[in-house]
Order: sequence, then C-alpha cells, then structure tokens
Amino acid sequence: MSFDVKGKFAIVTGAGSGINLAFAEQLLLAGCSVIFADIALRDEAKALIAKFPHPAKEGGPSALYHVYDQSNWTSISQTWEFALKTFPRIDILCPGAGIWEPPSSAFWHPPGISPLAKDDPNGSSYHILAVNLMGPIRFAQIALDYWMSNKIAGNLLLVASMSAYLPTIGTPLYNTSKGGLASFTLSLAQMKARLGIRVACMCPATTFTPAVVADYCKGKVREQDMNMTATECAEIMLRLVTEEQYGNGEVVEGMQFAESGSGKSDVRTRTVPGKNILAEEEKLWEQLKTKGMRLA
Repeated sequence: MSFDVKGKFAIVTGAGSGINLAFAEQLLLAGCSVIFADIALRDEAKALIAKFPHPAKEGGPSALYHVYDQSNWTSISQTWEFALKTFPRIDILCPGAGIWEPPSSAFWHPPGISPLAKDDPNGSSYHILAVNLMGPIRFAQIALDYWMSNKIAGNLLLVASMSAYLPTIGTPLYNTSKGGLASFTLSLAQMKARLGIRVACMCPATTFTPAVVADYCKGKVREQDMNMTATECAEIMLRLVTEEQYGNGEVVEGMQFAESGSGKSDVRTRTVPGKNILAEEEKLWEQLKTKGMRLA
C-alpha cells in the first residue's frame, strides 16, 4: 500500500539547508505539514517557511522552525514534545541532519593532539558520531515508541550516504556513521510487514549542497562535477516515503549518471537480507505487538 503524505505531519531535522531542506519542500508541496528542526536556517529555508504559515490556511500544510541540536538528547526530546504540542500527531520522521567530518571532530585530527580538534580527549564520544549516528537512532527510538504505543502507521526515513559502503580514507568517522545508519535500517526491515511502520534509508551519491562549500570541503566536490542536486535527491526521498514498494528497510542509492545539469538521475534499490526469522526474533515481535517499546 502506498503512503499518502497529504494531510500528514512530519519532522525533518537538518531542514535548514541542503538535501533535508529540499525534502521538506517536497513534503510541503505534497500537502504535508513540516517542522524544520535545525541549528539555524539559511535564507532559502526562511523564505520557504514563510510561504506556509502556521496555523495553516484553509486546511493546507504549514511549516515551523524549531531550534535543534542533534548531538543533544535533551534537544531531541524537546523537539519531539514541541512537535506533539504543535501538530495533532507525528506521521513522518526524517532525522537527516549530519556533518561531513569537519576538522573539529575528525579521525585524522585527534583530540588532545590536533589544535583543530574540539572533541574532549577525556570524553566518551566524537561529536560527529553524536550528530550523524547516535542522534538519529535516539530520535527513531522515540518515534517508534510513539507509533507502536498509539497504533500509528508511522514512516521513518534515514539519510546515510554511499560512503556507507564505498568508504574513503579521508573521512573514516563519517563513513562509519553512515554505515551504521544503513545497518540500523536493515535491522528494522520487517517493521512494515509486522507493525505497519515504514522504514527506509536514502544513500545519496555526491550531491552539491551548501555543506560541501565549507572551507574544509573545498576541492572535494566541485559544482562543475557530475553531482545530484538537492532537489533530485529529495524527489527520491519522497518516493521512499510514499511508494508501495519501499518502506521495508530498503537502503536506496541515488546517483547522477548524466552530464551535470541534465536533471536525470537513477535509483537502485539494494536487497534487504534477514528474511529468515529466528525463534527468538519471533518472541520479540510478539512482545513488540503487545507492549511496544515497554518490554521491561
């Protein structure tokens, strides 16, 4: 069954710019109200939100901004509570915010050694992993608990990267974080069949966005190279959320195969393993049906 986003309510993190902004726009144009959760908004995001004021006019979609830090679990919880107070329910979650291994949190700039590193050498995590991996998983956990507890056919879309399985030496922590999201998606592959909750993961190839023009990214991605646009990527993301064949834990990649600026892209779905369920997994599914996330 397809998923109609018209009249639905979504949270998109990282919607202040780039791919997630483009995805939020696709949702709004399709009739879905959206909370833009991000640390800040670019001017184009502010302009888009202004076009869809809240409360909505004549039953149409609306957009709101909420200040958000995906590395902070308190911020995640506060954003969720804000969304529930603003909208009658939450149908779609895309915790897409992410960073591309800045020198402040990079494997090749060790804390306590590199003057560029900002991670605490006596701490317990890298900021990039908190943003790119732990934050999305925590937000997904909150959403899944809500959907299961309220018998809502929710829709979770994660944003990874082809770096998840085509890693490079320059960004090992970024690659690891995106690989973790892809694996997490595969782990939830049967949520739709068992509980009616859709789960999918977008893995874009090189996409030209404001994130890639930061000083530490210059030279890696050039505008004249063969890249997807944020809109092309977002159009694929909307398909993952709406089309019947998706939502079963697919990890889907999008890549620009034509000349830059041609507007053509190709989508390839990747096989989801894990169709043979172990006896212990059957027990867990029964518990999830009756107790949701409240297993203890």
